[in-house]
Amino acid sequence: MSPESRTKKTKSRDPIRTRAAILLAARKEFQAHGLDGARTSDIAKRAKVPQGLLYHYFAGKDDLFRAVLEDALEPYFQSTIQLLESPAAAGLDLLERAIRMHFQFLREHPHVPRLMAWWHADQGWKQGSLLPTDKSELCERPYVLGVQRIREGQEAGAVRPELDPLLVIDSFLTLSMNWHVNFGEHVAATGTDPNDIAALEALHDRGLEHIVEIILRGVATDRVRDAANATQAAPEPRNGNREGDAR
Repeated sequence: MSPESRTKKTKSRDPIRTRAAILLAARKEFQAHGLDGARTSDIAKRAKVPQGLLYHYFAGKDDLFRAVLEDALEPYFQSTIQLLESPAAAGLDLLERAIRMHFQFLREHPHVPRLMAWWHADQGWKQGSLLPTDKSELCERPYVLGVQRIREGQEAGAVRPELDPLLVIDSFLTLSMNWHVNFGEHVAATGTDPNDIAALEALHDRGLEHIVEIILRGVATDRVRDAANATQAAPEPRNGNREGDAR
């Protein structure tokens, strides 16, 4: 191929589609090999682009890995912001919805826990920032809103006032992430058949309910826990009559 032909082909590339192809190829390579193990030559080959073109879109392999994470996490961040900005839920109800949303997102996007596990293994122990600084608003906004909403729950008497709202958020994020990262161990420990899809889904359901129970009971005030226990201990109505019905 002549230099003129190569130049024409490069100019004819759709930059949006090319970037998307690179991100998809990089995601697959990073899932399989992690940040340290993945090679840009293999990413370029999988994306069917010249290796040098990767550096037109990304500063290097670290930048590409962060872009893959950003692309994977942005839908979750946007959905979480929408949930936390809504006045429809508050207190423990809102916290429960946030826990379930995060767990379900990881459940439906299994590549995300895998990428996060690689990031923590390769980079997380030595640096704090996950996404590029120009994307910090996207990453930080859910935390800011979450802290604000938990403080509202504390002021309303639903959440224990001595708890750090940020650590409450980190606690359920960590539990949920670790569940998915270590799901194979849960399958083995519980004797679940790894080929039984229904059994695997049921195990996920059990894990989610455990996380919800642990977090909500841990953060609830004594007043809220006592009210919940009283409701659970209330006797079942007999003869089809509900408590308070006319007899």
